[in-house]
Amino acid sequence: GHISSGVKVPFSQSFNFTLGGGIGGTYEDISFRLMGITVDEEDFLFSYQFFTGIEYHPTDYLRLGLRYRWLRVGEMDLFNARDLHLAELSLGYLF
Repeated sequence: GHISSGVKVPFSQSFNFTLGGGIGGTYEDISFRLMGITVDEEDFLFSYQFFTGIEYHPTDYLRLGLRYRWLRVGEMDLFNARDLHLAELSLGYLF
């Protein structure tokens, strides 16, 4: 879970640009087997994120969005910190 904040900048009546970031925590549960040896580790880690994207409103009720998110997850005892790059595609309808 993360607490995020950002800004939405309107380009036109139909397009918005978003930019933001957030902090929070990520639960990691990693296990694998290597040459018959099982390695398990789980932890709740500090993480933070930055995101940007565009949103298109073809009608008053329909929303289409494309967003890129970079997420940094902290280090575990056996595993290094990780950077995750996520592409998100959204479709929404306002009631």
